Amino acid sequence: MKNILLTLTTLSIVLAACMKIEEPLIIENIEVQAFSMPNADVTLTAAIISKTHKVTSAVLTLNEQEITLTKNGDIYTGVLPGQNNGVVATWTLSVINSEGRKSQRTGTVTWILDYTKLVLNEISGEHKFVEIHNSGEVDINLEGVRLQRNHGPAFGGSEWVGTATDIIPAGAYRLFLFNSFTPADLATNPAYVGWTVNSGISDQQILKIAIVDPTGVEIDLFIRGDVTTSVFGESVSGRERNYSYSRMADGTWANALPTPGAANGAKEKDIENPGYSTTSPVATFHYSRLILNEVSGNNKFVEIYNPTAFPVSLNGVKLQRNGGASEWVGTAADLIPAGAYRLFLFNAYTPEDLATNPAYVSWTVGSGISSGQILKVAIVDPTGTEVSTFIRGDVPLPAWGATAGVTQNLTDTYSRMSDGTWAFAAPTPGAANGPKLSEITSPGYLTAQP
Repeated sequence: MKNILLTLTTLSIVLAACMKIEEPLIIENIEVQAFSMPNADVTLTAAIISKTHKVTSAVLTLNEQEITLTKNGDIYTGVLPGQNNGVVATWTLSVINSEGRKSQRTGTVTWILDYTKLVLNEISGEHKFVEIHNSGEVDINLEGVRLQRNHGPAFGGSEWVGTATDIIPAGAYRLFLFNSFTPADLATNPAYVGWTVNSGISDQQILKIAIVDPTGVEIDLFIRGDVTTSVFGESVSGRERNYSYSRMADGTWANALPTPGAANGAKEKDIENPGYSTTSPVATFHYSRLILNEVSGNNKFVEIYNPTAFPVSLNGVKLQRNGGASEWVGTAADLIPAGAYRLFLFNAYTPEDLATNPAYVSWTVGSGISSGQILKVAIVDPTGTEVSTFIRGDVPLPAWGATAGVTQNLTDTYSRMSDGTWAFAAPTPGAANGPKLSEITSPGYLTAQP
């Protein structure tokens, strides 16, 4: 019996020696940085274990681009090159050992900044600061992000623009000081890191503050003022020296005690006279203040005037003749400065004194206007609303272009007077109008379409 047992044991040993023992090829403990800012490199590490056979090949790729790996014992490390904001890339780690066994792992890396986690949290016109909060769980690089006051420089406002070194940590608050206003308690506040805007803000004025992402999208905004036809900078009643405009836990805004660099306190009172808005005003916010100022059928020009304290973009604005029979349409490059006059020439009519006039910037309408015809000229905002009109003709109004019964004045222009009425006055292209010389007669004029 013992001999049989011995034989069986010996046979078991022989069989075990002849059998091929499978050993696993293991890729484990893979670590990839959970978040990456745009253009920042990402480190990937992995443990690659082959117990008895040597690892002969370990290849890491990012979107099929091979990445160099370094080895320290069983730990392999590769650096995935940074990508632009918005990129989601796939990495693959492929391993082969000397026995020919293979193993592979894949995953993705995201280079997307969620700018929507940035929120306006507190605004103080009295102490000249704006506080933003990173409500997310990752740091946010502010390169290309703007903090704008009153629509930014294109509209007479101002802005701060972030650089590659400007970062707001997860959960942190940051202060922006306006007009270099740095009282000791703010200048030494840990939430202030030198970010300043070179203009002031006031708790006595219509005000807009917005966070704008690098693509130009407003991701958060606060507007002091609930009337969309107001102009930024206009004075308001209801000044509150003791309180900030503060975001409450439910997302609404109220007056609360200042808490720069920290969570806001409880609501003290509602924002009044006027209230506030978190929706950007419609186009007429600015365009409604543009006015027709002078119309010359003799010298074929129309003059418009911007009486506000802010430049106005004319992108999408139309200057129309005779209800749209011909028109000029503004582009993103067309701007009328604060307090400025601008000339539009009709039918490419460019006499020397107008072609060189500083108020003429090559804006032309491809048709003529006449001092001997029924005529309508209108400024039309991008929504299609007429914001200023002049009509040569009284009720009942003949067809545009009619000449019967029209008395011509070949010397003077149709000019807006200081009281808003129209009269004949000496031409003053590019400048304030002169005094009334005579009434517009036979027919008269209208300032609204009948």
